[in-house]
Amino acid sequence: MQSNSLRIQEPNKNIVRKGGRCQYDKNKFIDKFILNVLVFNKLNIEFLSREAEGLAL
Repeated sequence: MQSNSLRIQEPNKNIVRKGGRCQYDKNKFIDKFILNVLVFNKLNIEFLSREAEGLAL
């Protein structure tokens, strides 16, 4: 017989309680979004520079 183990989920750290209601913390979301954009741009620049080097050879 299999035992069903309950998985405890970590609470979402981006949700802040204000006045009895949960409100999504927009600053954390914006920070993560900007970080993702910067990482994407860095990878894109590396890819394009390698592609340009390949064309120059």
